[in-house]
Amino acid sequence: MVRKYSIRKSASECHISIRTAFMWRHKILDALRLSDKTELSGIVEADETFFRVSYKGSRNIERKSRRRGGEVHKRGLSTEQVCVVCGIERDNKKSISKIGGLGKTSIKTIKSVLNNKIKEKSVICTDKEKSYLKFAKSNKLEHIRLEEFKSKKGIYHINHINSYHTRLKKFIDNFNGVSTKHLNNYLIWNNVINENSSQNSESFMIDKVWCRGLQNVGHTLYKDVCSRQVMYEEAA
Repeated sequence: MVRKYSIRKSASECHISIRTAFMWRHKILDALRLSDKTELSGIVEADETFFRVSYKGSRNIERKSRRRGGEVHKRGLSTEQVCVVCGIERDNKKSISKIGGLGKTSIKTIKSVLNNKIKEKSVICTDKEKSYLKFAKSNKLEHIRLEEFKSKKGIYHINHINSYHTRLKKFIDNFNGVSTKHLNNYLIWNNVINENSSQNSESFMIDKVWCRGLQNVGHTLYKDVCSRQVMYEEAA
């Protein structure tokens, strides 16, 4: 997992079945996600990105299936796309990303991911999305809002979060499509790798990061992983 291998390659490298590799991937990622207590501070850049709703691996779906990589049927931001709200620290690489809901960004989707996750006296820097105005006010945060066609205001910009989105999309693309029901696990995986990217040693990543996941592995069952719903009430 440190090397971002596919399930098939992981199974081959570890001499285990594909089913076992899949199960252990999600046991570890479940543990990392459920034990994650990340809080952001300082200058925090926030923005959202979107992924097509994917029913990959699901047997009963409510719409006609489409070819992998196919386009959504509705133009613009629709309920065929999930909104992933993201926040990243300017200095320390700590980041948060999670499914907030379906379609266009709202105060509800932002709060479901970032509420009480940004420490007091921090500064949140965003684009012109109006929902962040209410979010910043309710969390008592100083808010720097960049107007349309302006990429910088003094020392404030959203270049880091834009770069984060580019890396996130590339990471997800490595797996040829990720089911929406498993997307939050892949988001936490990406965050763990990003936060520790300055450490060149694989042994550091394994000892300090993935062992945390192994220590917290619970009794996740194969049937539970496979039967997860595509969308969650709490976007978990």
